[in-house]
Amino acid sequence: MTETYIKLIKEELKTRDLLQIQPDRLDSIIKNIRKSFLYLHALDELGKETFLQSIKRIIEDIKLLAKIRLLKVVLQEVQVSSNSIDTNTIESLNALFKVEETLLSPIVLRFDDKVVYLFKRNCFINGVLYRRNEITLLPINNLVLAEVSNCGEVLKDPFIQIQLRSTT
Repeated sequence: MTETYIKLIKEELKTRDLLQIQPDRLDSIIKNIRKSFLYLHALDELGKETFLQSIKRIIEDIKLLAKIRLLKVVLQEVQVSSNSIDTNTIESLNALFKVEETLLSPIVLRFDDKVVYLFKRNCFINGVLYRRNEITLLPINNLVLAEVSNCGEVLKDPFIQIQLRSTT
């Protein structure tokens, strides 16, 4: 079981782009692990200990694979295919980077600890329905949710944007 994840790690390290991990590929591994737990009661103490150690090793391999994949996204700005098992995770990670850039940017319109946000579609965030074309001040935690949900965009200071355009 652990060799499958080690193989995925090796394949991931060999490619520049993200490896396309099909859900079917992982489903079979998960099914095998769950089936193995059904027979755990039939093992002696040494067998149980060995089995549980291999499960712990698989968990460590999974953590390593996840870190490698997310670091590729962070460092290389690679795109993930739409039919990969972690498409949503990668898109959410990219949204988090967008939020971080927003927080650090001097050209973003803000008031205190809130950011001016334009909703481009209807979105329901933390119990509040924001309508399309609504402009509001969002606290950072709601900004994260809005960006992950791809609800709209952060507004930038128009004066600074005009000045930046005139210099290029």
